[in-house]
Amino acid sequence: MRFFILILLCSSQLMAQCGDLVFADDFSNPSPWQIQGNGAINVSNGSCNLVNAYGGSYNRTFRNIGTTVSNTYWKAECKLHLPGSNPPGFGSGAIVLALTADTLDFMTLDSSQGYAETNQDGIAVVLYSGSTSHNINSWFFMIEGKKGNVRTYDLNSIIYANSSISDYYIRLERTGAGATRLSVFSDAQFTVPLNGSPVSFSINPFISGLNVIQHGSFTPGSPTRLTNCSIDNDTICHAASTFNECIPLFSDNFSTPSNWNLQTNGAVSVNNGALNFVNVYAGVYNRAYQNVGNTLSDTYWRADCDIALQFTNPAGNGTGAIVMTLTADTLDFMAYDASQNYAATNQDGIAVTLTSLSTTDNNPNNWFFLIQAKKGSVRTYDVNTGIYVSSQLNNYYISLERTGKANVRLSIYQDSLRTIHQPGSPSNFTIDTTITGLRVIQHGSNTSGNPSRQFTAAIDNDFICTDVILSNTTQQTDATGFSSLLLYPNPSNGLIYINPELLSTPHSENSVYRVYDMNGKQLMAGLLSPAEPIDLSALPNAVYLIEAIIEEQHYFGKLILRKE
Repeated sequence: MRFFILILLCSSQLMAQCGDLVFADDFSNPSPWQIQGNGAINVSNGSCNLVNAYGGSYNRTFRNIGTTVSNTYWKAECKLHLPGSNPPGFGSGAIVLALTADTLDFMTLDSSQGYAETNQDGIAVVLYSGSTSHNINSWFFMIEGKKGNVRTYDLNSIIYANSSISDYYIRLERTGAGATRLSVFSDAQFTVPLNGSPVSFSINPFISGLNVIQHGSFTPGSPTRLTNCSIDNDTICHAASTFNECIPLFSDNFSTPSNWNLQTNGAVSVNNGALNFVNVYAGVYNRAYQNVGNTLSDTYWRADCDIALQFTNPAGNGTGAIVMTLTADTLDFMAYDASQNYAATNQDGIAVTLTSLSTTDNNPNNWFFLIQAKKGSVRTYDVNTGIYVSSQLNNYYISLERTGKANVRLSIYQDSLRTIHQPGSPSNFTIDTTITGLRVIQHGSNTSGNPSRQFTAAIDNDFICTDVILSNTTQQTDATGFSSLLLYPNPSNGLIYINPELLSTPHSENSVYRVYDMNGKQLMAGLLSPAEPIDLSALPNAVYLIEAIIEEQHYFGKLILRKE
């Protein structure tokens, strides 16, 4: 059970680090770009250049990226160069990078048309200042979303620029249907975040059809907003989910009962490689829990489990169960039991539950999986976001994700490979952004429920992963005492090297490496040599976890294998 702090290296050209690269442009060829403006924007000398581009008018460039990106996950990156501050009295306003559903300006039509909002979906990162200040330290990056002609943003979710930095490396992500994240770095390896980075922003979950990339001036702005900058190295990748970006943190197949703490009246047990609930009634404790070894990220994690339902409730008995929850302590997710009048426990948590609208409805077709969240003793949920089960299907494969500080996504699959969604999956739910400190996994009965709720099922194969925590050093110890591993080149075409200084120690001749897939399965192992690379050319393109053991010290790094 380890939480890894990792370093990623990129090639000289920025590369979006997810598996499905769909667009890249270094502006060496101006012809694909369409330009609209008064001459203050151009594509030349290998970059997109804005020169004294004033707000209130068009100065933009755009092009179709050749595909429509996913509505659940994509990542777009670019480099922004700010040469210096504006003249006194001129603030800043620019669309650093936008993805839109058409070729209209991301924001508005120009002053000749009254700055009317264009009618197209889009998501953008903009550079802005709250006033006409020319001081770069007062300028900030933020996310804006657009559904049709309704544009939204949050001036509290911003990342300030810094007058001592001229080059910024921008990463804009859609982390869920209703969630986005912006990260701004000061280095081309995307390892040194600016203060306040990343920030998350909730958007309209129905924003869709994004297939155009744009850069340009701030059309709804005052002409006292002025932009001088250059933009380079656009890359976009997308995927159905962020599974390949997730580092394994915890797994348990219930083969060792001693791992689990049980609180039960005998209706729950860990045996035969599963957690078994047999005629478990609501209103009393029947639960299993354990510490996962580390505190989860507050911006991204994914928790999986498998559940086999037995539809054996007698007439007059509905269902109610905590299928899986992550909590900040070992108290029950929901409440104290009937002996304590169902008082809500006081701890943060996020859960997927199985319930029915009626406490007496034993028809499985009316039962549904539902996200619930808890800040302290306040529990929230929305029954309209439930994913219904089917009496024709007993086995379900659960993936609960935190896709941002305020966003959670639940996916229910019909197959163990997690490729076939149950109707209504995935569903999204907005939570309190200050839910933090989650470190305990639980499964159990619905303690706050009516005793006419009953649950019979088996749960198996818990798995938790979390997003990469980037560091600006090449070697840093994490909370468990394990150190990060520098791997290069990364992405790699098959041959990789590790930190040379690690292999120069006196006893490094007995050092070994191990290669794991992202589910923690060991694929390769061998001796490390200062002169010989690790050869991964026999493996398919994917993301791998590399472990090096040198003088009894463990080092870990994530590698993207991308063979030609």
